[in-house]
Amino acid sequence: MTKVSVLTPLYNPPERYLREMIDSVLNQTLTDFEFIILNDCPHDIRSEEIVLSYHDNRILYLKNDTNLGIAQSRNKLIDLAKSDYLAVVDHDDISLPSRLQKEADFLDNHPECGVVSSWYRKIYGKRHLVRTRPETNAEILSLMSKKCAVIHPAAMLRKSVLNQFHIRYEQQFSPAEDYALFAQLVGKTQFYNLQETLLLYRNFNGNTSHQKQRQMRENNAKIKKLIERKRLYKDEILRQIHALDDDLRILIRKEQALILSKRKEKIYDNISIWNLWLNKLGGYLMLQKELITGLFGIGLLNRSDNGLDGEKWKKMLNFRL
Repeated sequence: MTKVSVLTPLYNPPERYLREMIDSVLNQTLTDFEFIILNDCPHDIRSEEIVLSYHDNRILYLKNDTNLGIAQSRNKLIDLAKSDYLAVVDHDDISLPSRLQKEADFLDNHPECGVVSSWYRKIYGKRHLVRTRPETNAEILSLMSKKCAVIHPAAMLRKSVLNQFHIRYEQQFSPAEDYALFAQLVGKTQFYNLQETLLLYRNFNGNTSHQKQRQMRENNAKIKKLIERKRLYKDEILRQIHALDDDLRILIRKEQALILSKRKEKIYDNISIWNLWLNKLGGYLMLQKELITGLFGIGLLNRSDNGLDGEKWKKMLNFRL
């Protein structure tokens, strides 16, 4: 299996930009990758000729029979990919030479992370402006409900996370399908932005962000509302869990002395004492477990957030069985 699958959908890119994009991928310091290029414009013969002029066995060129649109084309590329690491490369951008290596190395060393990206330098005429993004998962999530805090064309995704939660790009949010994908991943995996420029982003009048500005603004607003509702729901569930925490502490203070006294008087053996405790505790733990499971199921809670289990309360009993 190759280390990385580089996934590039094409739709009538300018010839020079297409060549520069392909050259930037083929000249990466990491060489163990497959490069899947999917042409979503069946009548674009010139782009096909350009891609086929590269005699590199890492390139797999495919063409849609009909125009599927960007979201479905990206999903098709994901399904075709043989690697777990998916590098997003758009048809008019330039990946700097160490991009794939640095992003793959980060995912290797951080299995809890499913999305890694970087800063980028925007190319607009003679102007080259560096655009930064926050570094850590907490910083990224705090910003995500205000704007997309991850640069999609500089991102590398973990395919296993997408498959685990059955997540794909959604056409209804195009051309902000990338933001919607990240919104679905919030809480299901961690994000990270490498604090360096690894992409040259070409900003020109022909690219999608210029042509569909109004539609992008409208869909961005929808996605922000979805993220905010998810956050509010998580807050409410966590409030309920912490309320159960308080109830459990009260139960412990109230019942611990009784249990210990029964043990001291040898009214019950050790197993019976524990069963007595579990009978009193079980209802609380069961409800708490259901709430936590619900958060996991909809991806609103990371595993590291979960300290609410039976072992915690056993320690609070303060005696050995």
